[in-house]
Amino acid sequence: MIDDRYELVRKIGRGGTGDVWLGHDHVLGRDVALKQLGLTPGTDRPDTARAEREARLSASVRHPSVVAVYDVADDEDGREWLVMELVEGRSLAELVRESGPVPEHRLTPLVRNIVDGLAAAHTAGIVHRDVKPSNVLLTPQGMPKLTDFGVARTISDTALTSTGIVTGSPGYLAPEVAEGSSATHASDVWSLGATVFHAATGERPFGGDDPLAMLERIVDEAPPQLPDGHPLAWLVAACLRREPGQRPTAATLAGRLAALEDDADQATGPIAVVPAAPEAPMDLPEPTRAIPARAAREAPTSPERRTFLRGVAAAVAVVAVLGTAFALNRGGGDEPETTASQTQDPGPSSAEASPSSAAASLESFATDYLDTAGNNPERGYALLTPAYQRASGGLEGYRAFWGKVSNVRVTSITPHPDRMDVTYVYSYTYQGKNRTEEVTLTLEPEGDSYRIAGASAVAA
Repeated sequence: MIDDRYELVRKIGRGGTGDVWLGHDHVLGRDVALKQLGLTPGTDRPDTARAEREARLSASVRHPSVVAVYDVADDEDGREWLVMELVEGRSLAELVRESGPVPEHRLTPLVRNIVDGLAAAHTAGIVHRDVKPSNVLLTPQGMPKLTDFGVARTISDTALTSTGIVTGSPGYLAPEVAEGSSATHASDVWSLGATVFHAATGERPFGGDDPLAMLERIVDEAPPQLPDGHPLAWLVAACLRREPGQRPTAATLAGRLAALEDDADQATGPIAVVPAAPEAPMDLPEPTRAIPARAAREAPTSPERRTFLRGVAAAVAVVAVLGTAFALNRGGGDEPETTASQTQDPGPSSAEASPSSAAASLESFATDYLDTAGNNPERGYALLTPAYQRASGGLEGYRAFWGKVSNVRVTSITPHPDRMDVTYVYSYTYQGKNRTEEVTLTLEPEGDSYRIAGASAVAA
């Protein structure tokens, strides 16, 4: 008995950081799930600081699409247990394995709920770090629940990243994480895209037999895409962009999915230039292929990076005894979790500041662009690169957003000449609703001016 209240009935699964048990709450008379907190991945050693952190993070997200946390309780040996909602269903990984690809009409609302849950976690400042099909549980009614925040961290929490721990599942790791960078909200979005691809096709996006091979494909090869006609092709294409800064936020995706539900005619169409939540369109590349791409990138994995990838892959064998992330009442998952130690490369120092004239030029361009787009969408559209015009749905798609925008007011502009981008905060009225957003434009030089090659935004 835990805390004179919770009875452990039987083991039902394995989370990224500990066993999961079916339990019974004798006070409220209900079944619950319990997981021992604070276990360092790959060991049975409790860690008080980790336990407190995991409990705090798990309890900070309250959303119908996230497994609810009820309590933290101590057993007679002083070990802490997380008391959670019991989801009496199977995981998304099991659904795909047993039934094949999820039909489009069912997958779209399923993904919308998953995205909503991930956006809630990100709004709370949490990086999940292990988004994958086996960490999405499905209720008997088909409601998805994002689970297993045992390896999550907050954006401001440097305790884990400073130890050099790389945690996640190799087939769903973002390329920057596979190469040693810290996990971020953007890497969660990559993992989301890989998860949706798996659910839509029944295939793991980067294969599934050999962890090292998976990591090398993630680093070396073009990411897979869904067929052009699939209603979620735009989402997978956007999530699996190699540059983290070019991926949409979970909040942006949630907003777009909500808008598409209200406008079924645009459900498979491309999306206009500036992402926004909840109704404004977002930047998306065009889907190109129906099966996983295997074309090599121009620059293959360097020997140093290959050595690191081998270290990550080797860790899979070490932690394979952990099983997979838990799917309550059933054991299946997608693949072994990777938890590897690495030595973090501090990376190059910040680039020296560019001349003030370059900064002023970027700032002037952004100011002029907002004024132009808000007053004359056709002229604003002409400031996009041809590729970005196509990704924005052509002039019609671009007008679908900017043609409904008014009262544009710029609050701040911050140019980054070293990165060739500019970030601004602006407010505007969209279909009668006032919004404020922070947007980063990626620019390409053209003569004495620039063209916009991409944009990402988040509600401010």
